Amino acid sequence: MTKIDRGASLPTADQDPGVHRVLRGHILPDDPRLAVRDRLIAFRRMHREQHPDIPDRYRDRPMALLVGLIVQGPMHYEVAWRFVDALIEALGHLDAEKLKATSVEDILTNIMTCAPKPRFPLRAAKTIHDFATTVVDEFSGDAGKVWLGRPVLDVIRTLDALFGVGPGIAHMTVQVLNDEMDYDPGPGGFRMMDMKPDTHAARVFHRAGLVASIDPEASVRAARVLNPAYPGDLDWGAWKIGHDHCHSGVPVCEGCPLSDICPRIGVADG
Repeated sequence: MTKIDRGASLPTADQDPGVHRVLRGHILPDDPRLAVRDRLIAFRRMHREQHPDIPDRYRDRPMALLVGLIVQGPMHYEVAWRFVDALIEALGHLDAEKLKATSVEDILTNIMTCAPKPRFPLRAAKTIHDFATTVVDEFSGDAGKVWLGRPVLDVIRTLDALFGVGPGIAHMTVQVLNDEMDYDPGPGGFRMMDMKPDTHAARVFHRAGLVASIDPEASVRAARVLNPAYPGDLDWGAWKIGHDHCHSGVPVCEGCPLSDICPRIGVADG
């Protein structure tokens, strides 16, 4: 196996938009970074099959489903679904028309009674109100129309435009919709689905030798080069490993899916 150059970083899409040419020119078939890529993808797919993100109770409730996904920025996904449960109990509904007619202040008042509640309650209230308004004004009150039959870039733009959401959560949402709701991103859609720029994932990318520093945006670009057919396929596995094993202080390498192939860059021995 070729030794990783610990001082090198992958070429970025900004430096060379021809992703396929960059891949052929700089990533050889025996490059150990490809083994890390493949392990991340395999781990994601195995874990997703065994532990889906979307609870069964929300699979036929698109409004609640999307609220649970778009509030996951500052919240762990399991906590986000418990928050949705609590919010529905507080409001008595999660109806787009009623939420649009409810002030942000009143939504916030209800959020403050929830346990758990988001780290930034006002931001969540604004996001939920903005989302409900978008669903009513642009999708006739049917949240399922946000993604059903729409090209992936259109879905991402709709979600990215919401207050407090941004491109990271937008891309993560379409990944989950594809994984668990049979969403078809359309021709070439997978190439447009990026990983979320996340510190946990970036830490794993750096320590595993995929990027030169702990830089979320560099990790997004590296994923485009390493896996141009579907950059977002590297997202969840890296995030999960960063959350559970590759802590910012002392990593817990035992049991990590990358433990036998990770060069542990920047991690002190002992």
